[in-house]
Amino acid sequence: MDSVLVQHNFIIIVLVELFEFGDKYRGKYDESVGVVKSYYASVSGYKDELLWGAMWLYKATGDDKYLEYVIGNAHCFGGIGWAMTEFSWDVKYAGLQIMASKVKANLFISHYMLQVQKQLYWFWKSL
Repeated sequence: MDSVLVQHNFIIIVLVELFEFGDKYRGKYDESVGVVKSYYASVSGYKDELLWGAMWLYKATGDDKYLEYVIGNAHCFGGIGWAMTEFSWDVKYAGLQIMASKVKANLFISHYMLQVQKQLYWFWKSL
């Protein structure tokens, strides 16, 4: 087996384990590592990162369970129905909206697509 393929498969295994760990032990990291709260506090929480991670795992593996995770949790995790004006280390909803618009768009209702259009508008306006 090609060494690049072996490395790729190993990385996917580690990322799946990391995602499963984050989903099982939900919470903001700055609540468990208090020392970072004063200079690296999480404002958006952890739900956007779970959705973001699932979307990237879907893209990397093609496994529909990750896309189903995003679709199944998007509404209750928040951020999907909003016009986002920020994408940062802490807020991943805008990136998630853009990625979601590129995969199986027929699974997402038109409301979500409208939010992606608004996000792109704010992105281009800020340039």
